[in-house]
Amino acid sequence: MGAPSFNDKNDKNVKFIKPTINEITDYCTERNNNINAERFFDHYEANGWMTGKNKLKDWKAAVRTWEKNQFKPAKKEGAYDTDF
Repeated sequence: MGAPSFNDKNDKNVKFIKPTINEITDYCTERNNNINAERFFDHYEANGWMTGKNKLKDWKAAVRTWEKNQFKPAKKEGAYDTDF
């Protein structure tokens, strides 16, 4: 068994494997983005690794989105700010 081919990404049978905090930390360090890996992990863990009503497909893309959004996930209506 080799590495997955490009076409495997489009296969609906490919199961999402949630990253470890260490994997997130390593990726964020590599990107030099200062995202708190534990906060990222806890956010998606609390939401069942979902983004809205959809299952997360690519956690690295989610990290890049956090970069673009200045590390703040979109707030749900009625949510309160937890940045202390």
